[in-house]
Amino acid sequence: MPSHIMRLNSILDDSSSYFDLDHTEHSKSAVACEFCVVKDPSLLEKLMVVPKNQVQVLVRIDDGSMSMTTNDGDRISVATHDLWVQLRGKREVWMGSKSSDDSPKHHTTLAFESRIAAVEFCAAVDLVQHIGHLRHPGKLPFPAANDAVLRRHLQSMLKFVEEMWVLAQWRELWPYSNMTEIIHDALEALDAAETAGDVAAMRTPLAELYNTFYAQANITFFAERDDIRYYRPSYIGLLVAKLKALLSHLAFYLR
Repeated sequence: MPSHIMRLNSILDDSSSYFDLDHTEHSKSAVACEFCVVKDPSLLEKLMVVPKNQVQVLVRIDDGSMSMTTNDGDRISVATHDLWVQLRGKREVWMGSKSSDDSPKHHTTLAFESRIAAVEFCAAVDLVQHIGHLRHPGKLPFPAANDAVLRRHLQSMLKFVEEMWVLAQWRELWPYSNMTEIIHDALEALDAAETAGDVAAMRTPLAELYNTFYAQANITFFAERDDIRYYRPSYIGLLVAKLKALLSHLAFYLR
C-alpha cells in the first residue's frame, strides 16, 4: 500500500486515528488543502483583472494549522480554534475571529479562483475545527440534542454535500446516492436524540454512507517544502473525513 494512502488511513481509521495521534514537528508528510486567493480584493481584483494581492492559503488537516503566504514570501499563521468562515457571493469567503468585537464588521475577504475552491476551503476549516473539538471535547452536553457543536458540524456537512452535489458533479457520478437526505435526516433526528438508542439509530445511516465512500477516498501529492511532502485529499476524501469526525463525535454518547 503506498505511503500516502496509509497516511489517509491513519487519519480515518478507528485504531490510532488522527484524532488521537501525537504529531511531531519532524513529520515528513502532511495532509493539507492549498488555495490561491486574493485577500481583501478591490473591484478590479474581484473581477480578476488586476490580481495583485494574491496569497497562498494552506490548511493542514494533519495538525490543524493554517497559514497565509504573500507574494513577498511573508508567512502568517492563522489560529483555527476561534476562526469563523462564511461563504459569500459566488466565490468569496469572509473570515474572522469569533473573539473579535462585532466580528462581522472586522473580517478578511478571500476571493477564490472558483466557487468549488471556496466551498472546499470552508469544509477544510470546519474539519480541522471539528477534529480539534474531538481531541478536547470537555464536558459533553447531555442529551445529544443539546450538543450545539455537533449540530453546527452537521449543518456545515449538509451545506458541503449540497454544494458538491452540483459543483463536483456528484449527482452525475452517484445519481442514486441519498447522501443529502441522510445528512438532512440526521439533523432532524438530532432534535429528538434523548437516549443512547436515539444516537445509535442516528449514527447507523451515517456509518453506512462512510463505508460506501471510504474506498473511493484518496489523496494526491502536490508539493514538497522544507522536507515535508504535502498530500491533498480529494473532495470525496474530505467527505469521508468529515463523516468520520461526525461518527467519532456521536460515539461519545454511546460509551
